[in-house]
Amino acid sequence: MNAEIGGLYVGGFPMMKIKIGFDYVQEIFNGFNFYLNPNIIYNGIHYPHLNINGRNNNSQNLSQPSAIPNYYLMNLHFGFNLNGISSFIKNVDLGVNIYNILNEDYILDAYESVNGDPLLTTSWLGRERWIDVGLSLSF
Repeated sequence: MNAEIGGLYVGGFPMMKIKIGFDYVQEIFNGFNFYLNPNIIYNGIHYPHLNINGRNNNSQNLSQPSAIPNYYLMNLHFGFNLNGISSFIKNVDLGVNIYNILNEDYILDAYESVNGDPLLTTSWLGRERWIDVGLSLSF
């Protein structure tokens, strides 16, 4: 979906986002499972937020800001799940999430400069690789 106002793409979010992945579950023994969920996320057609102070009704600047470069991120989620431990604890899940496995550099978002100069655009870089570990108990 493309969002436009007056012929200009509206910035602030990727207009194309594709996620491809799969879920794999292997029972190790009765009620104890290993799971794996790798995925690749593509973000494209992304423009900086328009600077409304530099683009008022009197402005003749109708140029499109430079696009934020498209990027791919690869993530991996895996863990173990144990069901039916006791009548009190029904489920235990221990999971690991690794985001941006390849440690890609990418621009997450940007704001157009006051005069529309792409060299003065304020940009935010996306996160480097990071890992989180979680433990979940169901009662």
